[in-house]
Amino acid sequence: MTRRNRRAAERIVSLCISALPREQQFEWSELQRGAQDPLDTLDAWTPEHRLSVRTALADYASSSTDVRRVLSSITCWSHRMGVALGCVIARRASRHLLEPDWIPRKAIAYSEFWVRGEATAEQCRVCANSSFPEGPTDARYSAFFVARSVAYAASYLDDTLAALAYMNNAAYSAATAAAYETPSFEDGRREELWRLCPVIAESLRTGAVSDWIG
Repeated sequence: MTRRNRRAAERIVSLCISALPREQQFEWSELQRGAQDPLDTLDAWTPEHRLSVRTALADYASSSTDVRRVLSSITCWSHRMGVALGCVIARRASRHLLEPDWIPRKAIAYSEFWVRGEATAEQCRVCANSSFPEGPTDARYSAFFVARSVAYAASYLDDTLAALAYMNNAAYSAATAAAYETPSFEDGRREELWRLCPVIAESLRTGAVSDWIG
C-alpha cells in the first residue's frame, strides 16, 4: 500500500514537472536526487516548480472523494507536505474547540512549525502526549484528536506506516467532529470526508499551504 501511494503522488507531480522546459526538468531531477523529502529542497525550487507541484497536488485532491487516500499518497511522497495538509484539516476542526483549549492549538502550531523546519519531531510528540479533555465523546473531543493525530504524524519522521495511520485518524476524526452537527451522524461523517478533498485542494491553490510553498 505504501509503495502504491508513493507512486501515485510521484506520477502526478512528475507529469506536471514534465510540462516545464527541459532545463527546469533537469534542475528538478538534480534537486531531488538524494533528497529525503522533496520539500527539503524547497528553497531552491523555481517559481515554476512551486506552481507545478501545487497545481498537481490540488488537481489530485479535487478529483478525489477519499481524503484518506489523498493524504496517504501525498504523505508518502512528502512527509512534510502531508503534515501541512493535516494541519489544514486540524484548523478546520478547531472551530469545535472552546476558547480555553490551548493544548490542541499548540499541537497544530508546533506541527506547522515542524513543516517549516522550526520545531523538532520531539516537540511535536510532547504536544501530542498532552492530556485529553475529560467528558463525553463529542465534536470537541474529536477536534482534540485531530490535532493530536497530526502532531503524532509529524513526530514519526522515520516510520511512514505510523505517520500514515495517524493521518488517516486525523481525517476520520475531523469528519467525526463535523458529523455531530448533522441529523444523521454516519451520513454526516461520509459527507464531511468528501468535503475535505476540496478543502485540501483550496489550501494548495490559494490557502494556507500556498502561502509558504510559493
